[in-house]
Amino acid sequence: MARNILNHYSFAALTLFVGLASAHAEPQKFENWEQACAKAESQVAEGDLIFLDIPNFIFRNVARGSNSWTSHVGIVFRNETGQWIVAESTIPRSKETPLCQYLKKSSAHTFEIKRLSQGLSQEQVERLRAESNQLLNRFYGLGFNYDSDRLFCSKFAYLVYRSIGVEIGQIQRLRDVWEQDNTASLPFWRLWFLGSIPWERRTITPASQLNDQQLSTVLKGA
Repeated sequence: MARNILNHYSFAALTLFVGLASAHAEPQKFENWEQACAKAESQVAEGDLIFLDIPNFIFRNVARGSNSWTSHVGIVFRNETGQWIVAESTIPRSKETPLCQYLKKSSAHTFEIKRLSQGLSQEQVERLRAESNQLLNRFYGLGFNYDSDRLFCSKFAYLVYRSIGVEIGQIQRLRDVWEQDNTASLPFWRLWFLGSIPWERRTITPASQLNDQQLSTVLKGA
């Protein structure tokens, strides 16, 4: 019993150390995507979240509107053959994407892998995977409406983690998201929403999840 208690506190101390170290993690430079993929594969664990910077006009406006560099997020798992995949909500439907293929969606080797600081038990990982599987093949919601039947990347991640009682990120009104940053491209979003922005619509952003204090950085690419 004493050994179990010691092991428990040793694990807690290690988790705290990793969390403190990751808070000051510097971005790593990669010469190519193959190098970045190999490093990511050596560092990830099931349940990790990977944030990307999608070099697309729409998603760049998503990032700008939330005062962040990131516009996309997915969750890491192993598939039946042991390969690393990322479960993500993307256009047109949510799906699983091989890890390296997923990373290559981002610009200039820019990505960030984050992990729940308290760690995940195997049972929690299984529950995350089961919930993720339930949400696959669902249509993407281009209105970024949390209360609709459709998904988008950060809503997908939020719902998966909610299955284990953990809320990653913050549900906000569109008004509150865009008031944080006056440089948001409001003319673009007025056009996107056909002239009238639904200010009271509830949403959740990758930025609010990236900044969630429950997560620690595992690896940054730049």
